[in-house]
Amino acid sequence: MAIDGVEVKRDLEAAAGWLKHAVIRGYPLAQVNLASLYLDGRGVERDEAYGVLLFQEAAFSGFPEAMTAMGLLVHQGADGAGLSTADWFEKAARAGDAQGQFLYAVALKEGDGRERNPSEARTWLDRALAQEDQLPADMIEGAKLLRSELVPDGR
Repeated sequence: MAIDGVEVKRDLEAAAGWLKHAVIRGYPLAQVNLASLYLDGRGVERDEAYGVLLFQEAAFSGFPEAMTAMGLLVHQGADGAGLSTADWFEKAARAGDAQGQFLYAVALKEGDGRERNPSEARTWLDRALAQEDQLPADMIEGAKLLRSELVPDGR
């Protein structure tokens, strides 16, 4: 609430303090939110390594959104804890994250970190589009466009 200023004054330092308490208690959503603050240096001193570590912990605890975030971070050069960008997107996709499903489909279509597999890419795009309400507008457009390019004969 303090991050967004909902029902309380927006206070990123206070938000970070509360999130630290929640992280100690093992809440993955708190890890993700605190990780974002550390990566951006909002309310705390910027610490990319600690932000990535928090995302890793949340991802390894089974939090799908953190898995997708890890894929994006690894794509930008962060330590993936032994996993590639495509590995993280696959984990997120299999865990049900719509953004992870879309990004994994892109990897499969392009053969980026995985063998090119248009048929499987279509499957993951269909799953992502079935959760359209969980995708940002630009990702919905991208998923629909990519899906239209993947015709059933395997091209």
